[in-house]
Amino acid sequence: MESALSGDLAGLNYALGAFQQRALWQDALHLLHAMHSRIVERDAKSFGVVLSSCERAEKWQTALLVLDELQTHRVESNLIIRNTALSAWAKGHQWQQALAFLRDMPMCPDVFSYNAAISACEKGSQWLQAMALLEELETRQLRGTVVTYGAAISACEKVEDWERALLLLCTLSQRRLQSSIIAHSAGVSACEKKGQWLHALQLLVEAEEQNLLPDVVAYSAGISAREKGGVWEQAMALLQQLLQLGIQGNVVPYNAAISACEKCSEWQDALALLLQLGAASHEPDVVSCSSTISACARAGRWRNAIHIFEQFQEQEVRANTIAFNSSITSVEKGAQWQSGLFWLMKARRCAKTCTVVTCSAVVSACEKGAVWQRAGRFLLQMKAFQVEANALSFNAAIVACAEGQKSFSGTG
Repeated sequence: MESALSGDLAGLNYALGAFQQRALWQDALHLLHAMHSRIVERDAKSFGVVLSSCERAEKWQTALLVLDELQTHRVESNLIIRNTALSAWAKGHQWQQALAFLRDMPMCPDVFSYNAAISACEKGSQWLQAMALLEELETRQLRGTVVTYGAAISACEKVEDWERALLLLCTLSQRRLQSSIIAHSAGVSACEKKGQWLHALQLLVEAEEQNLLPDVVAYSAGISAREKGGVWEQAMALLQQLLQLGIQGNVVPYNAAISACEKCSEWQDALALLLQLGAASHEPDVVSCSSTISACARAGRWRNAIHIFEQFQEQEVRANTIAFNSSITSVEKGAQWQSGLFWLMKARRCAKTCTVVTCSAVVSACEKGAVWQRAGRFLLQMKAFQVEANALSFNAAIVACAEGQKSFSGTG
């Protein structure tokens, strides 16, 4: 650092640039401050390089402190510095400050200024502001880039506006701009969230046709889209395609595929995916657990459901209400009323919300297990679980009592 300070301003700026290229933002910051302490006049380039170093390192708060220092010392900023500051606001999800900064710019903003401001609004889930900025950019006759439209599409994805997302993707094509996987993934996700699975799958096909290698985000959204479309086999095929391409994945695409199997009661495939998830060194989470338990419950595989639940309890995966309810519902099919009561009490101890369907399943389990007195008693105790009995609960209890009456009459 001492040797660097022995040079003139041009040499010092060169040293700052070297730190920037090597991603040494802290060294660049120290040198900038050392220049001030040694009464070396710093210019816009000095501040701009350090500001950019901090922004690239995701140190947006530090970057904005550098900007404050620049303004305090009345160093005249340029458009590049202003755009870097806007990008820092965006990375910090500070959309209001970014908009205010854009409006206060002493020079005309360029497309990079708008890109940063739109990105800030996207990260802040301010899609209306993002669309207004895009319209303003076009009014100024500035040519948007794939970054511009990608940020706008992502803003639409956050509010599930799939139609506008598709329209923006079409605009990209009309303006002969090469799309990006980020823009396409956002479009796929927007369609998936609103159940437009055919559109989501079409976007995946388009991405491949444009030689855009889909990432784990796009594949996860595509698998989830197929899950919503009730085509579990296609969801499984897409997951296998992701694995064959060697794309670095996570638990999300597995969960989407397991959920697809769960909706179609394909418990064996759900269970196989759960095991595959562990073999792939991904820790199954509460979604993986709940969906697999629910798949087993739907298929009447109560032993498998309870086994999975107990296994994940041992692994300290915190079960959610869905997992408890699915486990309790599964034992009803096997007339395992003791297990139903056990898991219901455990759910209560874990402060999980029991639904009327869950409690009715316990009543039904008592009926199927020929313990009609317990069915009636539990019906009266449902209020303790903050659940109001409904027609389903009463019907299960009535059937239990009727069966009990038949049994009593037969013995008499």
